[in-house]
Amino acid sequence: MQAREFDDRRISKTDDRPSYFVEQWSWEVVDDGRRIRDLTCATYTLSDCDVLEALEWAESRRSEPGSFVLHAATWTNQGFLETLWLTGSPPEQGSSGSAREHRGDR
Repeated sequence: MQAREFDDRRISKTDDRPSYFVEQWSWEVVDDGRRIRDLTCATYTLSDCDVLEALEWAESRRSEPGSFVLHAATWTNQGFLETLWLTGSPPEQGSSGSAREHRGDR
């Protein structure tokens, strides 16, 4: 990790009420844990919460086996969502399918 002093006058925009974007991944493990199938992803936007509440929400809804990805998000003028990854990981292509490999743990 690197830490540097920062002049906060260089901040161009502050959003005190961010939204959050969550990817909830689930799958089925087959072939004695060597392969995954039926990979699905449900996506959600969360608002009126802070980051700890969003993290708790994502963790409490994680499938087993499954994982989640939590993003901070802001809406653009054109109605699109811009996101910034915070924590978690989607399943990796070609992996063994072990649930521990894909958890959205901090």
